[in-house]
Amino acid sequence: MRRRALYTEGAFRFGDKSLTFNCIVRNLSHCGVGLVMHDINVILTVFVLRLDTSGHMRRCELRWRAGSLVGAEFLDDEELDCTPPWFESGLH
Repeated sequence: MRRRALYTEGAFRFGDKSLTFNCIVRNLSHCGVGLVMHDINVILTVFVLRLDTSGHMRRCELRWRAGSLVGAEFLDDEELDCTPPWFESGLH
């Protein structure tokens, strides 16, 4: 599937809703996403991503990492519940 180039803000979290980190979404397709994650030394293999422009959230699984660049696959075809406030504090 074709990827669409982007440069927009996003945020991701791990299992604990209090651990939210900002990222840059570099590209997007219906089955995955390319991200830039600065200042993150450890990333779990499964996380939730929120796209700042749309507010859509998707469960993702890490597929590769090269420094701050990350490639992830969407784990399901449906977006998750975007109910605030748990993601609002992570975006600036």
